[in-house]
Amino acid sequence: MPVDEASKLSHVDEIMLRQVLPLWVQEGRPSSAAFSPNSNDEGNLSVDRRTIIDPKLAFEAYLQRGLKSGGVWGVSVGECHKEGLDCYSDPLDDNAAHALVNFGSASRNESRRIGGRLRDKAHSRGCLHPASDPV
Repeated sequence: MPVDEASKLSHVDEIMLRQVLPLWVQEGRPSSAAFSPNSNDEGNLSVDRRTIIDPKLAFEAYLQRGLKSGGVWGVSVGECHKEGLDCYSDPLDDNAAHALVNFGSASRNESRRIGGRLRDKAHSRGCLHPASDPV
């Protein structure tokens, strides 16, 4: 689904769940790379809405799709807004909870700085569902 105003999320306390790849977790802390889009992401960070799925189920569903996760961390819609980022509902056929954090026209360097600040917020909140053995 394209990012549009009708799908914009506005509840500032809603938590966006982020699956963090095992290589992005060091000493139990996610790296800033986990919270900024890469060149293939078209300026969007893929997340799940905690109001639709809990962290444990999101983690299990992620693994069932054949993907690897080092755990689930979260940032709020409000924390994203404070960084100038909007969040959008973006349900997929195999994931009704899917959403996007849109980094818009932020440069690569600015995206990294924002990603670092979001990582700090997520780390302060703590890992919402740990991978006992990152897979």
